[in-house]
Amino acid sequence: MNADERWLTIVGIGEEGWDGLNTEARLAIESAELLYEGARHLDLVPVTASTASRVAWPSPMASTVQRILTDHRREKKVTVLASGDPMLYGGGVLLTRDLAAGEFRVVPQVSAFSLACARLGWPMAETDLVSLVNRPIEHLYRFLYPSQRLIVFSEDGGTPLIVARLLTHAGYGPSKVSVFGKLGRAGRENDD
Repeated sequence: MNADERWLTIVGIGEEGWDGLNTEARLAIESAELLYEGARHLDLVPVTASTASRVAWPSPMASTVQRILTDHRREKKVTVLASGDPMLYGGGVLLTRDLAAGEFRVVPQVSAFSLACARLGWPMAETDLVSLVNRPIEHLYRFLYPSQRLIVFSEDGGTPLIVARLLTHAGYGPSKVSVFGKLGRAGRENDD
């Protein structure tokens, strides 16, 4: 099965939106019959870019993942928009877990992890990534040790304060914490 016969395409999209997409990603959006997108992505792709029926992801997205895999499998060309690199943490992992590699393709963008490490000047190979999305804050404890560099994906806007409190309680109060939002948007200054 070649890429044109695959029924599912997962396109990573960054804060630069349509303008930051490569040709393969744009073609996947333009040729889709169904276009699934998170609330954050609704304004990143112009309505004129595709004649596909557009469906917003609900939160949590598990029911939509199941609908895509059962209702639309092989019946329609489905494109799903996900943030950054969908196979790092994100929709791509959930969608492809039980699919054969020949059923889908992934067109990634630069991940928030990569962008944060670049902004901080940290080597990715020496930095741990911890996701607190749908995970308890206590998950962070096992990654704490002196001089450790962590990139933490937040559940929501309140997560950074909760992390700061946990660090203080665990004896890491003097730690420097940088908070980034909308990484990759052109013209944005450092948010720390």
